Amino acid sequence: MPDRRSSISSSSHANFAVKDTKTTHGFSDTSKQGSIARKTYLKIYAGGTFAVVILIFAVFSIFWGALWKIPARNLEGWVIDFDGDFIGKDIAEALTLPNSLSAVTWTVISPSQFPHGPSDVAAALLDEQTWAAITINAGSTSRLMSSLASPNSSYDGSEAITVFGVEARNENALYFPATSRDLIWPSAQASLDAISGMVAIQVAKSAANATNLAMVLSTSPQSITAPVSYQLQNLRPFNIPVATAVTFVGLIYQLILSFFIVMVGLSAREASGYDRNLHTRSLIVLRLISSFAAYFFISLFYALLSVAFQLPMDHRFGHAGFVLFWMLNYAGMLACGLALESMITLLTARGVPFFMLAWIITNVSVCVFPLEVMPKIFNYGHAAPFYNVSRAMRTIIFGTKNRASSSGTLVWNSNRLDSNFLHHPAHLPVVDESLHEDRESNTEGKEGSTAVSITQLRPEQNDADSAPNLFNRRFWQSGHEMTVARATYFKILIPGLILVGLTILAIFSIFWGALWKVPAHPFPGWLVDLDGGEIGQFVTESLTSAPASMVSWQTLPPNRFSKGAIDVAEEIKNDGAWVAIVINEGASTRLKASISDPNLSYVGADAITAYAAEARNENAYDILLQPYLQSTLDAIQLKAAIHFASKIPTSANLSAVLNISPETIINPVSYRIVNLIPFSQPVAIAAVFVGLIFVLIMSFFCVLIANGAREASRLNKLLSVKSLILLRLTSSFVAYFFLSLIYSLLNLAFQLDLSHTYGHAGFVVFWIFNWVYMTAVGLALESLVTILRQFIPFFLITWIVVNVSVTFFPVELLPKIFHYGYAMPFYNLSNAVRHLVFGTKNHLGLNFGVLLSWVAVSCITLTLFQYHVRRQDVKILQAHTHTAPKEGLEKTKS
Repeated sequence: MPDRRSSISSSSHANFAVKDTKTTHGFSDTSKQGSIARKTYLKIYAGGTFAVVILIFAVFSIFWGALWKIPARNLEGWVIDFDGDFIGKDIAEALTLPNSLSAVTWTVISPSQFPHGPSDVAAALLDEQTWAAITINAGSTSRLMSSLASPNSSYDGSEAITVFGVEARNENALYFPATSRDLIWPSAQASLDAISGMVAIQVAKSAANATNLAMVLSTSPQSITAPVSYQLQNLRPFNIPVATAVTFVGLIYQLILSFFIVMVGLSAREASGYDRNLHTRSLIVLRLISSFAAYFFISLFYALLSVAFQLPMDHRFGHAGFVLFWMLNYAGMLACGLALESMITLLTARGVPFFMLAWIITNVSVCVFPLEVMPKIFNYGHAAPFYNVSRAMRTIIFGTKNRASSSGTLVWNSNRLDSNFLHHPAHLPVVDESLHEDRESNTEGKEGSTAVSITQLRPEQNDADSAPNLFNRRFWQSGHEMTVARATYFKILIPGLILVGLTILAIFSIFWGALWKVPAHPFPGWLVDLDGGEIGQFVTESLTSAPASMVSWQTLPPNRFSKGAIDVAEEIKNDGAWVAIVINEGASTRLKASISDPNLSYVGADAITAYAAEARNENAYDILLQPYLQSTLDAIQLKAAIHFASKIPTSANLSAVLNISPETIINPVSYRIVNLIPFSQPVAIAAVFVGLIFVLIMSFFCVLIANGAREASRLNKLLSVKSLILLRLTSSFVAYFFLSLIYSLLNLAFQLDLSHTYGHAGFVVFWIFNWVYMTAVGLALESLVTILRQFIPFFLITWIVVNVSVTFFPVELLPKIFHYGYAMPFYNLSNAVRHLVFGTKNHLGLNFGVLLSWVAVSCITLTLFQYHVRRQDVKILQAHTHTAPKEGLEKTKS
């Protein structure tokens, strides 16, 4: 019996078996061993949690700060007057007047700088010499005067002005409406609409007494109704939604994969003993060659995934585009991955996750909006890998500026990426050499101390091994020990890389698929004719007879809305439909009255109102819905003006109408788009989308910290299974409670308005929702780390992708397979925050219920998994305790 106990106590595993099967220890155990374990656990867990708090304030604030005051500076825009007559001069003068609501500073440029006219202006924009340009085209005044003198049925007022933009340079710059100042397209549109209206009134009044007025209105009514208009020339449209994956969100996934590869390489070196056996130079060469080779093949998988989802790469470089796409992603992965590879040498596996998140945030912060509209401190973005990869991808996919031919975006970006990943290997030898010297110095001295140091470095090494055997081998050195080490290294490295490749094909494809065919379903839209007259009939027929489009229009009876347009607006706020077009009551009556008795206050825009809510999903509104509405209603407006103007010449008081109420002729039917709930706080992007990714990664850190604390304190072996489960759950709930408070305070510090819906209570609701969200996503990781162990990072990337895929665009627009999104934590927290910040429809009860369900499921699975793992451990250890006495008895007999 004493021999058996002696054998058991000599094994840490057997010791655990005794503790677990014969006694039950709780977390508050008062024994010396329990006290030491508790102090160790709390020291590591509290220290790690404090590091996460510092991370939130010091690193998260970079991204929040990047969105806080957009636009911090104005973009540059050109106005070029090729007309040289009164239309050109008036428009140029009006555009350059100070406008505090515009985020574009317009500068008049001499047309002599563009000998080939607007084509040279377009070339200058593609060369990124400016962000936008407005040209008043040659002959605009003379064409109008000619059409008024001799009516021309083909006259088109939109030929007068052209607005040039390059959406693919930065899609948020062209369309995204900022807090108080619109960016390029909204800013130009507002100015030009006002200018066009003033010019039309001037033309109408001057033509009121013309002898051929009736002929003009019957033959060329647009010469009076729309004498000056404009066209938007989007030189490089961002018209491939799946490109968002490779220019923004996919870059985050790339960096996380790079982190996985770094960790796989570290595990392979430690298991094979290479980090202690190889000579410094051989170790450095091994790490660099492994990284270059791994990223070469992983980037190929990434490129093939994009090809599978039909991302066009032949726009600029033909079939060579794929190779360039692959090589630039290869360079990008090297730039990001070698930074992690270098820093893990100093920070170790425990500290490098914090650097990874900081590395992600500093890169992402400079990719949302143009650097030119951000505070100058963010100009570091010109040297950031994400920024340069994103620009290079835009060149390959959309054909934006390529400095390869002159000063070159593609080569320029490649050179910057090269400098990044060459810079990191330059540090790697210094760091490795320094650490090897430190390790070697620890092995110097007496033989006894040498043996202790070696044992600490590598416990499995025999005491007979001496210090000179460390740090002096070459990778391909012969000998049994090095052969075994090589086999171990490749056995871990190669399967790890294959698993990363499969993750790209199996998991990343979820996000690529979500963007592939957007919109897979049309927006549901309503048509409500409150007018019941000629205008209502005209607009309804124009919309319903059009071919299938982005919006599926449903005509609703006006008696459904007892309060008219007010009820329609409320229904849109409550998610009844994505958009509603209302032909307002009395529209036809007002027009007829103003024709027969000219009304100075007649406004054509009173006829139609389109209602939508941007804050429901800003991507759907800005990228899809608003551009469609504007183009559709502009066409109806022009068609209606010509239709009604052609009927007016029979009126005896035509001159009076043009003199007193020119709007009646030039703009009889127009529209207003009412954004019922604008996405008016750019910093909210962090709280409803990108920040949720950061929070999930932060929750992963908390899981790693807690797991490390339990292992270091040996509480995972000392505690009874019930106490261990209780410790894991309690630690998670408490940690996320305080971390969610810190995260909520960060949003408050950057002036996210949480009082819109519930006043001061909004902050508390926001905090509680963030707490439940962190607990939901964190406990899922905490539960699965029990069984996945070293494979938990692969669940992390899966957990991120399946959540993000259903948050970027509305679930209603995605293929039906993505309807799982209604049950995802990201989707429900995003909806809840939109309600708190902007006042969208209240789904808080449902959102909270879904998040709580995830918490409950994770608590149950954690309990089941922990019982299962403990049962397996006990079986193994009991088997060990039975074999140990037999081995001791055999030794005694011998």
